[in-house]
Amino acid sequence: MCAGCGPYPHPHPGTDARRVDANGRGAQNASSGMDLLLSTIVVSLAALAACGGIALPVSGTDASSACRTGDACDAGCPTGACQIDAGTALGDSGPASQCDGCPADGSSAVDAHSEASPPDPCGEIGHDDCGACAGPCANGRCLVTLASGQSYPQGIAVGTESVYWANNGSWVLMRVPIAGGTPETLDSNLWSTSAIAWYESNIYWAGGSGVRRAAPDGSSAVTLIPGLGGDAIVVNATGIYLEQTTRSPLAGDPCDGWVSMTSLDGGVLTPLVSNACTGWGIAVDATGVVYIDEIEPSPPVLKLPVGASPTYLVPSTDSELAVGGLAIDSTSVYWADWVDGAMLRVGLDGGTPDTIASDQPKPQGVVVDATAVYWVNLGDQSASPPTKGSVVKFPLRAGCAPVTLAAGLASPGRIAIDAASVYWTDYSGGTVMKTSK
Repeated sequence: MCAGCGPYPHPHPGTDARRVDANGRGAQNASSGMDLLLSTIVVSLAALAACGGIALPVSGTDASSACRTGDACDAGCPTGACQIDAGTALGDSGPASQCDGCPADGSSAVDAHSEASPPDPCGEIGHDDCGACAGPCANGRCLVTLASGQSYPQGIAVGTESVYWANNGSWVLMRVPIAGGTPETLDSNLWSTSAIAWYESNIYWAGGSGVRRAAPDGSSAVTLIPGLGGDAIVVNATGIYLEQTTRSPLAGDPCDGWVSMTSLDGGVLTPLVSNACTGWGIAVDATGVVYIDEIEPSPPVLKLPVGASPTYLVPSTDSELAVGGLAIDSTSVYWADWVDGAMLRVGLDGGTPDTIASDQPKPQGVVVDATAVYWVNLGDQSASPPTKGSVVKFPLRAGCAPVTLAAGLASPGRIAIDAASVYWTDYSGGTVMKTSK
């Protein structure tokens, strides 16, 4: 059967055989040096064709169908999955995404006797750091405490050298080196303890004097939007986006949530959404802003394209929906349903959402990269038995299951990622922690 292409050095069914090793593994049946070379070449070409790596005429392949990251290919390659381009690593996403080609019958032209390594489509092989951990370990990953004794840490962002967070109990902005060290205070007068963002070598946050920007060490701080904060902030090449969740004191009162934006240098604030029942968090890409309007009885998921009116990605969701966070990549929008304990996904063109994980105790703080979605579960002390908090990764590859990166936490609140690690704040635990992806 075609086993799904991947960067392994042994030519086995569905595997990228361009990386045959110097010992000729994958061509065991050759009996001489020339036979070995020819056998290796034949196996390599056959495997490349099976995986869509080169344009050989392999009958029945489907290497051009559009697909969404993590989807299984439902035509031509029953066990294949989505990739950005022929011959690249599985699980990537982008406008050129396609299915990795395999024979339509699911078989492979590769020698059935070739040596095969177990594939690692979900990225979990190689996590065996526990022996080197100075502290606790989970799923082969060290759990590192970067800061402790913090006063209800909440919002978090990660830069190139430091991790930044806000303490809700003292309303201060803090930072600590990624490698560990002594925490230091950058701002002692915050407006919001959840609105923190990193972009292009600068840290942005909602301070008591307004939205502010500073260098990584907190120097050269400037106020970009005087006298205004927000509960969520997103910064990208198109500008600074702020969201204020609704402040309605009683059910049935008019909602007063809003979403606005300004340039990277601040100045004029442009309202995008007003008087809405905005849930926590917004997601922004080059084409617009995604938010959830928690209006009863059927909260919709909406996208606000640049210069246009909102469009419905999901016209109606569960009436008990309470959004715990949003994230977006090049193919999909992901969000946490805090009430129903589910993580959901819908394509950027809208439609029926997929539930990618259920039975999550109060999920929130969603982030995504090219290979996985990450979130924290607050935990539920009212459940029977009570559940502790956790940090979870869901690989964007068909057939993968959620992976718990950390468990037994007091009440993790927000999450951030960089190329190598996952970072989070534990609100009642008073800690800032990290682990490897």
